[in-house]
Order: sequence, then structure tokens, then C-alpha cells
Amino acid sequence: MTTPDDANEPSLASAGSQPVAWAVFDGHDRMHLAPGYSEAESCAEDIGGEIVPLYRKPTLTDTERTCLGYAIRKMDAEYAAGPAGVLRELLERLS
Repeated sequence: MTTPDDANEPSLASAGSQPVAWAVFDGHDRMHLAPGYSEAESCAEDIGGEIVPLYRKPTLTDTERTCLGYAIRKMDAEYAAGPAGVLRELLERLS
């Protein structure tokens, strides 16, 4: 189970962000949303569910954006197509 302390250690998918809400899965393919951890904890105790943090779309830092832009420009210069396009799509999606 994830605790608020675990939330302070972001996963790779959500590095740099904090949970915006919490979900409780009840084991029967239903999800209950809670705005805060304490509400999720109460809900989990009531229904015996698992608490999961919910994150916004991950964002990139300015340094990460700059590095991706550099890599895209270098790949454009060396390859006719391929990896640069994938990185460009990633940059657009995460920016």
C-alpha cells in the first residue's frame, strides 16, 4: 500500500509531481476517488480496498526540454527519419 511518505518519492513516470488525488480500488473493478490521503484511508478501511496515488500528466523540466531538443536536432542532421520523430512526439506530448 502507498502511504503519503511513499508519495514524496515520485516514480519515474511522475518524477517532480505530487499526487493530486487518491483512488481506492475495492477489488471488484470499482474505483472510489478521494481528494486527500486521509479520506482515501477511511474509504480503504471501510471497503477493504487498496489506495493508489493519482498524478497529473508528467511534465519536463527546462533542462530536460533543452536536452531533448538538442538530441532531436543532432538526429535530424545524422538520420533521414526515425528516432528524431519519436523524440519530437515525446517532447510535444510532455510539454
